[in-house]
Amino acid sequence: MSTYVLYNQTQPYYSIISHLTSPTLCRFRVTSNYPYTMADPRCYKLVCDRKVEEIQVTSSAYFTVPSCTFQCETLVNIVLKISMGCFFPPLTTFNLQKLKLLCFSHGGRYDNIAMLIKSCPLLEVLDMSLNCPLDSPCISIIAPNLKSLSFKMRNAIHQHQVIIGAPKLTYLYAISGGSVIDFVMDPIVLDIANIDLTYLSFLSMREGMDSNEFIRQICKFVAWLSSVRELHLESNIKLSAYMHSVGSMPLFGNLSYGRMTLTRSSGVNDFLLFLQISPNLEEVFVTFSYEEGNPLADMTQTAVIVPRLLFNNLDYVNITGVQGNNDEVDLVSYILRNVIGLNHLYILVDVDNVVEDEDARVGKEFKLYKDCFRLPITSLMARVVFSG
Repeated sequence: MSTYVLYNQTQPYYSIISHLTSPTLCRFRVTSNYPYTMADPRCYKLVCDRKVEEIQVTSSAYFTVPSCTFQCETLVNIVLKISMGCFFPPLTTFNLQKLKLLCFSHGGRYDNIAMLIKSCPLLEVLDMSLNCPLDSPCISIIAPNLKSLSFKMRNAIHQHQVIIGAPKLTYLYAISGGSVIDFVMDPIVLDIANIDLTYLSFLSMREGMDSNEFIRQICKFVAWLSSVRELHLESNIKLSAYMHSVGSMPLFGNLSYGRMTLTRSSGVNDFLLFLQISPNLEEVFVTFSYEEGNPLADMTQTAVIVPRLLFNNLDYVNITGVQGNNDEVDLVSYILRNVIGLNHLYILVDVDNVVEDEDARVGKEFKLYKDCFRLPITSLMARVVFSG
């Protein structure tokens, strides 16, 4: 018989676990904000001795994971939802032969995390959030059966590197926070990628890294993602413009769904270039955000001439954050002229942040609408909707 235990009290729960009569325990879940009650190693020893398959700990306090947890060969799932971060014991060996899911937020050094991951041959889902100490510059994620990887690097700088070796990876979510990400091999089965690069420029430039070399490394990582069917990308650097300038534009031939957040200073041109390398795109959402003081905002200022191409598959375009600038009108014109199968173009206008006077705001919006309504439309089925 398997027993499920959920405990949420301030008093120690060792006595409760010690009175269990069942020889097996399916799931053990703890919710507590008292570190001394939730991290009693005697309790976890009893739980692991009962061939537990899942351990889940939820807390806002610091949590040091008992060593026996990583020696429990029956564990399939480990979920450590610790908002303040958890700490791993200085182990040199792990015995997690059946582990398939590992989720944690780590608060200390991660010297042994690569060893932990490598010791889980059946691992399929990995979700982790890491602090990045200066003396731990590299982490390797080598997992032959990994299918889903989510990670957030906190306090990272350009010296930090994440190396991924996961040939079966189909889903990637990454907030790199200034670190450089690289793959051991081409992730040819990668299907969905959700990438946040918005903090890269500030952190890396603060450390004095050459900006061209930094962007080259990031573009190399983005090129690794060219097999995806779905891409979510947030960026404050001109990725497409840089790749175009050095002649290394990848082709996202499988991409059918794209969602992008780009800075207003470079986003329109970068978005146009992105369309060029995504010939089979069906739906795309783009948001133009405002960012002040980006040290990489002036990279690749050379004007890029975007050739006219006809898009047969693109059906739905959603543009958010339009302020009525000339380059935005040019973008709308490009889409209406070149997307021959367009069914829906949705434009969310936002001039409140640039025009305070009510009359001036209305005038700017009216000019935008008038300019767009005069544009020729290639698709006979196109429906253009403005909102603001």
